Amino acid sequence: MQTTIDRVRGCTSCEKKLDVVVLRASGSDGYNPYFMGMKGVDSVVSLVITDRATSSRPDVVDAVRNAELVFFAGGDQCNYVRWIKETPVKEAVKSVYARGGAVGGTSAGLAIQGDILPNSIRVQIADTEGARAAQRVGRGSAGVPRPAMLGRGREQERSRARRGALLSLFASRRVVFMTGHLGKDALDELLRLPNIGLLQKPFNIAELLDALASVSGGGRTPAP
Repeated sequence: MQTTIDRVRGCTSCEKKLDVVVLRASGSDGYNPYFMGMKGVDSVVSLVITDRATSSRPDVVDAVRNAELVFFAGGDQCNYVRWIKETPVKEAVKSVYARGGAVGGTSAGLAIQGDILPNSIRVQIADTEGARAAQRVGRGSAGVPRPAMLGRGREQERSRARRGALLSLFASRRVVFMTGHLGKDALDELLRLPNIGLLQKPFNIAELLDALASVSGGGRTPAP
């Protein structure tokens, strides 16, 4: 982390200092002493966001936008999706990176920054053409009623279509899911693919290497 701070500052031993914002969906300010112990940090503010309304509050958005480093704490990535995705706070985070700041995280806070984000509700996907197709399946076309308005049978049909699009997307990727918040049954369909594996926390380095080798070779990753 010190290396990241120094890169944003543009030096290793100058007087320039950064403001850090820690974004959380649970917990409190446990990272504050850690960041304040870093050379070149002027201030640390931890913001615990537990609803979408907080992600639109001007004081919260301004605090994020004015930071030079934004760090997402761990926890449950589902909550970050629920409460930060497509909100002014998300746009503020993007603006920090766009002007040369840094955005990082750990555990769930790192997972949400990937191109493909699994969670216990759905799979949020970004970027590739196949991903955009999967998103369209999930959202529906303009003018089409939402699932709650269509009735249970229609909702199940949409759910099957969405799962089919996701299975198609992952069919050509080698992936090991690493999680402490998800039961094996929630990924059951994906785990039927020979190129998909699962590691549940805690795991050691030997188990990680074994899982990666198994998926790379087209074998199965044994369930822990």
